[in-house]
Order: sequence, then C-alpha cells, then structure tokens
Amino acid sequence: MTTGEPNCFGSEEFLAKSGSIVMSVRGRAEFIEVFHNELPEDPSDIIEMLRAELAPLESWCEFALAYYDQHRHEQFRDILLSVVDAFDVYELQDLYRQDRLQFKTGRLRILNLLAASSTSTFAMHRVRSDVRDTLTNATLHFIGRADEIDTNYPDTMLCKAIFWMNQCSSDGRALENAAYYASAVLRLKNCSMAAKLANGIIAFHERSYCQALGLFLASLQYKQPFRGTIYAAIGVCAMCLDEMRVASCAFERALALEPTNVGGLVFIASLRAANVRVHSPLDETAMRLTTKAIELDHAFSPALSQLAHCLFWNWRRAFRARVINGSRELLCKEGAPAVMTHGCDVRLGSDGDDAVQARVVDVHYDDTGTTITLSDAVHLDESRVTTGTSAELTIFWRNTPLIEELASRAYHSTEDPATRAEAYFILGRTHHARGDLEQAVLYYSQACKLDPNYTLAHFRLAQAHAARGAIRLLSRLVRHNPVASIKCAVLLLGELEVAAERATEANRLMPKINEVCLFDCAYATCRCW
Repeated sequence: MTTGEPNCFGSEEFLAKSGSIVMSVRGRAEFIEVFHNELPEDPSDIIEMLRAELAPLESWCEFALAYYDQHRHEQFRDILLSVVDAFDVYELQDLYRQDRLQFKTGRLRILNLLAASSTSTFAMHRVRSDVRDTLTNATLHFIGRADEIDTNYPDTMLCKAIFWMNQCSSDGRALENAAYYASAVLRLKNCSMAAKLANGIIAFHERSYCQALGLFLASLQYKQPFRGTIYAAIGVCAMCLDEMRVASCAFERALALEPTNVGGLVFIASLRAANVRVHSPLDETAMRLTTKAIELDHAFSPALSQLAHCLFWNWRRAFRARVINGSRELLCKEGAPAVMTHGCDVRLGSDGDDAVQARVVDVHYDDTGTTITLSDAVHLDESRVTTGTSAELTIFWRNTPLIEELASRAYHSTEDPATRAEAYFILGRTHHARGDLEQAVLYYSQACKLDPNYTLAHFRLAQAHAARGAIRLLSRLVRHNPVASIKCAVLLLGELEVAAERATEANRLMPKINEVCLFDCAYATCRCW
C-alpha cells in the first residue's frame, strides 16, 4: 500500500494494467494505492480503511471484485456485507446527497453482486440440501432488497433469471420463470452480453438449438474473459444440430482460448470417441482429454459419464495367461495389471462377443506370478483344447468397479434428472453385461423414471425383460451394434411374441424406440450439458 499525490490513476485501463486500486484520501490532496497482490487474507483492515475514508460504493465494489478475481470468495462477501450494513448510515447518505441516482445504482450493484455470488455458489458447488436452502434464502433476501429500491432494474432481473435456472431440477415451472426474466432483460438492455448468454442457455434447454446458437454467436462480439466457454456452448449447439465438423472446430477454438475449459475437453473427447467403432482400439486421446477434465473438476458429471462409457465399450488388451479347460483359474507369470481387482470382467482369446467372458472374484500375487480366480469355470472349444489340458490365451479385461464408481460419482455430483438417468443407465449396462438381469432392470427402470425421453434406456429395459422371459435372440446383434435402431426394435418385437410372461410389458415399452434411431457417445454427453 502506498500514498502520494493525485495522478492519472483514475482510468480503468490503467488500473487494469497496473493491478492496483487507487482511492483518494478524504479531505486531503493525497491518494491510497493498494496492489492486488498485497490484499491481506483478513479483509478487516481494508474494511476499516474504507469506513474511515467514507469511501464511495464503487471503491467497495473494486476491493470486493479484486478478492473475487483471486478466488477468495469469503473476503468478497465480507466486504460487500459490511457496506450493506452501512446503507442507512447518515454519513454515507449525506455523501450522495447531491447524486441520489449514483447512490441508488451503487446499492443495486452491491446487492446484485451478493445475489449473484449466492446463486453462483449454488450452481457451481455440489452441496448438502441444508446449505442449498441457506444459499437460496440468501439469494432471495438480496434480490428482495434490490426490488425495494427498483423493481425493474435489469441486473436484478438477470439475477432472478439465473436463480430460476438453478431451480430447474426441483421446480417444473422454473425454466418458464427464467425465460420470462431473461427475455425482459434483453428488451430493457439489448446490449447486455450476460442477458444474451442467459437467453441462449434457456433456449438450449428448450431445445431451440438454432436460436441458442444465434445468441451465443451474438455474445462473442463483446470482450470478456470466458470466450472459451461460449465457444464450447456453440459446439454443443452444433452437435445437437448434427453439424459435427462445426462442433469440432468450436471445441478446438474453446481449448485454444482456454486450455482448462472442462466442457471443451469433454465434448471434443466425445466426438473422438463417437468416431471409434465398438471393439476398436481405445482412442487414447479421448481418454486423456476426459481424464484431464476430471482432474480439473472431479465432480463434473458429463466427464465422469463420458469416461465410464469409454471404459465400458473398450476392452483393454493386457496380458497372456495359461488356463486349464474346465477350471476357474488363470495363471500369469508376468504382465497382469496391478489394478485388476475383484469385480473386473475378463474375456479370453479375443475382445469379441464370441469370446469366453467371466468375472474376477480373486487375484493372488506371489513370486511365481499371478493367479486370477474367475466366477465361472472356463470351457473352451473341445475341438481345440480338450478338458483338463491347458492353453495360453490373450486376456482382455474391463475395470467394471471403476466404471460403476464413475457412474455413482456422476449421479451424486448433480441434481439434473437427465444426467442422473445417464448414470443409472451405465450401472444398468454393467449388470446387464454380466447377466445380472434383476439389477439391470432396476437401474434401467430408474433411468426411464428420471428421464422418460431416454430412448435407449427404454430399449435396454425391454431387452432385459425379454431376456428374463428366456428370449435370447438379438443378443449378438445388440452387442455388436449398440444402437437403438428401428431394425433392432422390429426384430426384438418379433421375438417378444413367444415370451408369455414379459411380452405385454416389453411391448408397451418398445414404441419408445421409434423416437430416435442412433445412439453414440457424443449424444450421451450432449444430454448432460
């Protein structure tokens, strides 16, 4: 902190470049300069200085925002709450006696900053219900105080729009309320970038992808520090409009501007994964991008779901092992992965659906090698390997416990019904793949309940019901071509005619298949945006 004579430090451009805040000393021809990197951890001294100098409301906002830019949100709130308590102090009112409009604007700005901070914390952090209630009450308190000053102030209406957008998972009319306030802001303040972004997000959730794309593109004309996020939103809209080349360019631009943009990392990874055929080698770049996104935000549900999808559909070629035909043990001298544990799935000989598949129940390491115990005895082709003799095979494996952990984390990291339905679907697929149809039906049913428009969940649920009624045709077709296509639906419906117990229930579910024809990782991830 330094003091000195008045200077040209008042311009915003200079302050932005210097990284400091300059404030005049009351009653003296001097100034106080505080550098951003010198802001104390405890803001008490800053608050006392601002009170002593009877600082204008703009100065309070400057110090608070300087803390916010350093991700010190508690100090940001402490400073603003301190000046809110002084709104009714005579000295502060007397300071603005000659400019009541500036006093009104300053108070509205501070109240809206506090409201935006509370609703942002609600949106960005996965917190307990009691904390969410506290944040909701705080947001409504500050918005209410702002309304007492001016009920038609654009920034207050924007805070209301964002507040209702955060309530979409718990209130059926929240999106309608958000659209009302966001469109009102755009009418009052057409040049507002934040209003265009809010309206774009609402249009996207209403599935008006062309309108959302136009609003996101319009917001790019303004200078702002998060252009990377806007380009990522443009990419998602392009994906929904089936413009994959445009989407890829938008995501690449997002990462060029903001290498740590989590959404850009996940969605460009999903595009790469969508171009890989099932049972083809795993796209390591897609895995690396998704893993990086999780490292940046360990609770970002689309990234967790995307990684779970990639791991489920791609078997890792890990090692060779000797197996005795008819036994439950695999003997491996070297090369067995250290992360293989109880619950992993293995395929012997190839990663195709005609391979022998089993579940790992125990892994024992010793000096002679690794012994892997399987859930079922291995029965190889008798024409090649007779019972009791051994053969050395290539072992492909899938880390099913990790897939289920990722799906569980994705579920608990959000309250969005569609995202939670995606997590339930992944859990249903892991149980379905290992033949646990009872659990698979439970997970698929929950996915359909949370998202009634989730076509593939309806398809898999019908398939699981059919399998429980001894209908096994189509299993190879569905495993080789995991899409909810009309052809698969017609074939399955034909087989359901002989399933006496489950035919009625499954036939009731199958018309949902006609809503979409294809499913891929890009579509799955896009649903979570």
